[in-house]
Amino acid sequence: MSGDKLDLAGYLTDALEAQLAQAGSFEVRMAPLERGVDPDFVKSYPDADVDAYLDVVIKRAGYSAQYSSTPYVPTIYAPVRLVEARTGRVLYTTAIAITESSFVPKGSTQLEPDGHYAFSNFEALSSDRARAQEGLKVAAQQIAHQIATDLR
Repeated sequence: MSGDKLDLAGYLTDALEAQLAQAGSFEVRMAPLERGVDPDFVKSYPDADVDAYLDVVIKRAGYSAQYSSTPYVPTIYAPVRLVEARTGRVLYTTAIAITESSFVPKGSTQLEPDGHYAFSNFEALSSDRARAQEGLKVAAQQIAHQIATDLR
């Protein structure tokens, strides 16, 4: 697949901001943080006038088929934590997996991928970039919704 690259992290950030604002319990100020080459939680949060930092890392994103006979579906794995700014204490932690796979890390929240964005084979996936990207955006929306629901 070639063409415009999808900024999935940016899309997830926007979706989180919208979902958390809609929840109404939070004053939300979003700021991108430098992560380095290997995606991981931020090691040291900047000083800011905030109560907590919500740190979400997209570890894996793309399409996968559980078996050779099953369709390719959007797949995202994203660890999440909420860290109290003053003390550094972790207030909430989970990982969210959008996948059909039965191999999900213990303690993770597994959500089913939207079947509308399933592709019967790799050729079909490769030939419809726009729909494939939309499927990943929908998966990011699912993650944002789950986080906002958990934090209510």
